[in-house]
Amino acid sequence: MGKGKEETKQEMPAFQKQYLTGSVLPFAKQISQTPFEAYTGPMAPEMSGYTTQAADIYSGMAGQDQTQQLLDTTQALYNPYQQNVIDASLAQMGRQQQQALTGLEGQLAGSGAFGSRGEVARGEFAAGNLASQNQLIADMMRQGYSEAQARAMGVMQQQQAQQGAAAAGLTGIGGMETALSAAEIDALRNEFMRQQQDPYQKLAALQGGASTIPTGIGTTTATKTPGLFDYLSMAATAASGTNFASDIRLKDNVQPLEKVGGVQFYFWDWNDEGKKVAHKDQPTFGVIADELQETHPHLVTRGGDGYLRVNYVGLANELDG
Repeated sequence: MGKGKEETKQEMPAFQKQYLTGSVLPFAKQISQTPFEAYTGPMAPEMSGYTTQAADIYSGMAGQDQTQQLLDTTQALYNPYQQNVIDASLAQMGRQQQQALTGLEGQLAGSGAFGSRGEVARGEFAAGNLASQNQLIADMMRQGYSEAQARAMGVMQQQQAQQGAAAAGLTGIGGMETALSAAEIDALRNEFMRQQQDPYQKLAALQGGASTIPTGIGTTTATKTPGLFDYLSMAATAASGTNFASDIRLKDNVQPLEKVGGVQFYFWDWNDEGKKVAHKDQPTFGVIADELQETHPHLVTRGGDGYLRVNYVGLANELDG
């Protein structure tokens, strides 16, 4: 309280203050009061129908009974072979056997082999033909089945290759469709986020406009709050350097105020004698001259009326220094 305080206050220009209070702050308040808006669009693409078809094909391929399929395909390929090849070969063999039998009958008739002799020859001929026919049938059936089985395996491999290629193609198309859907979803979400960020970008632009105003523009106000010494010095100066009466005998209701530099200051009321002796500009706070005389005797004088007086200007200079 003894020393005064100096403060310097920098105020922004009026147009800048108006810009902030009229544009920036209302817009910021509007943004803060905007309710939260959740993104309600798709988060991830659905599985493509092409991918589902490919999965069905792969599942079908994995679930096939290849052994039974090989048997069925082999049999399907073998039946035409039996009809077209074996039956035709047996028919041709029958004709050849008939021709041979006709020749045998001629030989028997020419040699006069009748009766049991002729029957024996015919039985041997028939037995030989049957054995040849059975052997032919067995060989051709074995060969035909082997060929049919080989062709069946080739057909199955070709079918599986075609199915695998079809499934791979569908998978590729499904992947492209899914990627396109994902790109569309990203575009929707990015546009949503751009809309959400737009107010903040505009607010940043407004704030940026305010920050571009050069520093130093505006009003600088320096203020000083007088302290105890300032009041005493001003009063003493106003009294043209007069030493103020501060004798204890002139005061009533003396209350301690504070100590400054070891010197006690007080509040008081002037008694009737004090009102006569004290200067009209003298405040009702300060020191007790009787006490100050003990520590700063050079600042205390006795007036012609017998009362002690204090040089407050000198006291303020010493204590403030």
